[in-house]
Amino acid sequence: MSLAERIEEMETELARLKHELPSPAVERAVKQVAFIVDKSGSMQSCRTQVISGFNEFVGDLKKEAALDIRFTLTLFDTVVEERHTALPVADVPLLGDETYVPGGCTALYDALGLTLASLENRLGEDRETPVVVVVMTDGLENSSREYGQRAISDRIKALSDKGNWTFVFMGADQDAWAAAAPLGIPPANTLSYASAQTGATMEQTTGATLKHLKSGARATRDFYGPPTPGDTARARSEGAKLGWDIRRAKEAAKKAGK
Repeated sequence: MSLAERIEEMETELARLKHELPSPAVERAVKQVAFIVDKSGSMQSCRTQVISGFNEFVGDLKKEAALDIRFTLTLFDTVVEERHTALPVADVPLLGDETYVPGGCTALYDALGLTLASLENRLGEDRETPVVVVVMTDGLENSSREYGQRAISDRIKALSDKGNWTFVFMGADQDAWAAAAPLGIPPANTLSYASAQTGATMEQTTGATLKHLKSGARATRDFYGPPTPGDTARARSEGAKLGWDIRRAKEAAKKAGK
């Protein structure tokens, strides 16, 4: 075999080996998603929808193999339970009747405060990793002990100013915009819905979450899009009803205590 033939043979072999070698792994940018879910007593009426909606949400995130999503789950009633913090979404277990049991009051501020503290502790001064924090509740704050509205709104503002934190508020059977605005959550990141429509609302939130995570943007203040006049009118009506129900419940509790 001539030298030229030998060189040609070696080049052919090298080309074959190069073709068979696995491609180098492409490092995926981490995305953080935190879900803070109300499980106070009033959520009993939509318990089944919450469980199925949450499971579909997580299931759809798991399908996105191209995204490295770390998932945080906080459940709250009177007590706050940080179920998972920055767990790879593939490892997140689904909710069931034994793991989502409504009862108690609504420690919304404590749930937000503790969840944000855990995420901040992990991320430090990171201003690049997209963080989406979704709150799902059907009631107003009424039992937090560690955090107040001012502390939470200050924290949300400070984190939003970093440019990589997105806050989302899902409010069932209430004026969600009235509840979210004092916390500093933008109107276009807020959704007011009827608890009977929990499943469809979760589907909408899943789509908006994946759209944002795939967009390459670090944060968004246009998660759902701006509310329509019809949305806000319906929400004001639900908010008034919720306020009346809370006042009636307090009066009943006061009479019972006499």
